Amino acid sequence: MPLRSGQRVLERYYVEGPIGSGGMGEVYQARHELLGMTVAVKVLGGSTSDELLARFKHEARLMARVRDPHVVSILDYGYLEDGVPAIVMELVPGESLSARVGREGILPWNAAAEILKGILKGLAAIHGAGIVHRDLKPGNVIQTEDGTVKLIDFGVAFSTAPGDGRITLQGNAVGTPDYMAPEQLVSQPADARTDLYAAAIVFYELVCGVVPFGEGSLSDLYRRTEKVPPPPSVPRTRPPIPLQVLSVVLGALEPDPESRPKNATHFRTLLEQALALEPASAVTSTVRTQDTQPRPREGPVEEDSPTPVRTVRYLIAARLPPSRLARREERAWLSTLVQDSGKAYVLGAQLWFAVQGQDMAPREAVGRAEVVLKALRERYGATAQAVARVVPATFQLGSAALAGTVPFPQPLRTMIESLTTSPVA
Repeated sequence: MPLRSGQRVLERYYVEGPIGSGGMGEVYQARHELLGMTVAVKVLGGSTSDELLARFKHEARLMARVRDPHVVSILDYGYLEDGVPAIVMELVPGESLSARVGREGILPWNAAAEILKGILKGLAAIHGAGIVHRDLKPGNVIQTEDGTVKLIDFGVAFSTAPGDGRITLQGNAVGTPDYMAPEQLVSQPADARTDLYAAAIVFYELVCGVVPFGEGSLSDLYRRTEKVPPPPSVPRTRPPIPLQVLSVVLGALEPDPESRPKNATHFRTLLEQALALEPASAVTSTVRTQDTQPRPREGPVEEDSPTPVRTVRYLIAARLPPSRLARREERAWLSTLVQDSGKAYVLGAQLWFAVQGQDMAPREAVGRAEVVLKALRERYGATAQAVARVVPATFQLGSAALAGTVPFPQPLRTMIESLTTSPVA
């Protein structure tokens, strides 16, 4: 039964009015009768089956583990007169990201990047407490009046701590489909990297207004189990997303969890390193990075732990007009373009072009890749599509692989597959 304004609940809170609906119930604004502080009271609504009662209590127990500025705090738990459970939480002055986008439209990339950093701080806190959210989306992220980002609604979260029971039966897909990681869609075990995928989707939607691969269709959803999505399309009236920032975000959208950042702190470190680079000219391209940092130890990572930089190489594949590439001067121009960067190869019917760079630092690798991609776009215009990937210094690409006598390198195979399925503008 809905609560009424003025109703006294849990022996010390007076209801002031409804706020909205949560994952499993209704949320009301209330005031503590002695302290006078305003709080949010979440009441289990609808069915009160044993499973829902257990899940609601489980949510409260998980929330009570975390005290962090980027996660909503639980203050109390109890039962109403009719036996229905209620969670008392801090009342966050602000609005959800979904409400903000509905009010303002899509956000500039730098504003979205700051929000993403806040989300990752919240995820680091809950993951450090052994909690996986599993339903991260714009509606479950609140931005306060001072800009602080807070994670809310842990209704389908689960604990990774030994001995903690799981309310959700194994084999059931849990979460909101548009924000589910590939492993969630196929009912595989979720972990912290599942939340990182959802965080990257939130950024994606904030900057271009849509989620990757489209919405609603199961066939569209399951495409994410096979490949990284295309880059977000930013309106011309908005500043373009820097190549290095886009690289980090798309790296978190890898279908294989092992290819994503290892944890939220690692993801945020990569993002902050990209933001610290000098702004680079944007190109219309898909750019992806692989993790070139040492793998962090399992478990929580210290916030201020330094991240060593290792040399990397970059790889570019381009879909170019064969009629132009048939000309000797065009092939000569391509070779000249990359003569200081590595080797040039022509694949198939002179449609594919790949570059392996010399060992270089990440900043230089990103800059070199941008120079090559920009030159390709300027020379071939809208008839060309290109992708680039920063790869470890150990990556090898040679004529034997391109000839098919040795296994084709997976990074290049992934790049070419994305170009094959991407229409040329």
